[in-house]
Amino acid sequence: EFRISVLSEFAPKLLSEDEIKKIIEDTLAEIGISEPSAKDRGLIMKNVMPKLNGKADGSLVSKVVGDLLK
Repeated sequence: EFRISVLSEFAPKLLSEDEIKKIIEDTLAEIGISEPSAKDRGLIMKNVMPKLNGKADGSLVSKVVGDLLK
């Protein structure tokens, strides 16, 4: 129990889905995509993953990106 509490204290806190969505939306604005479509998915992921590396689970990021696609 003690070891888990110590580890969780130093482990990076993962971002929530809402926090991930905000970062993705900011990234869309930076790269000039106002209406993201499926063809933009690779470009979005390429630009957003370096910002979220170690802060969010990649599958959750992919899900949030998918939810934003038209």
